[in-house]
Amino acid sequence: MTADELNDCAALLGTVAMNFANLPTGNSAAVQAGLTCVMAQSYLVELAAHLQAGMEPFDAFEAATRGTLAVPESAATVFAILTARPPK
Repeated sequence: MTADELNDCAALLGTVAMNFANLPTGNSAAVQAGLTCVMAQSYLVELAAHLQAGMEPFDAFEAATRGTLAVPESAATVFAILTARPPK
């Protein structure tokens, strides 16, 4: 798999996540499915970035699992909000 293929897959996951988000409100399964797609998308984007930077595939996979790319504070805040568990 190439970095371009990973980026294409990440884009597809983004589209799928948006389609889940457009389902009727109150559908917690749709929200969970959408967030799962976003999480998978983030791993693919990071893996592609490491491969594009010249890392060997094994090292790129390992780095992606550690989340070694810098995330801007604004994006990290949005990500934290999207993945937070609702209060009970």
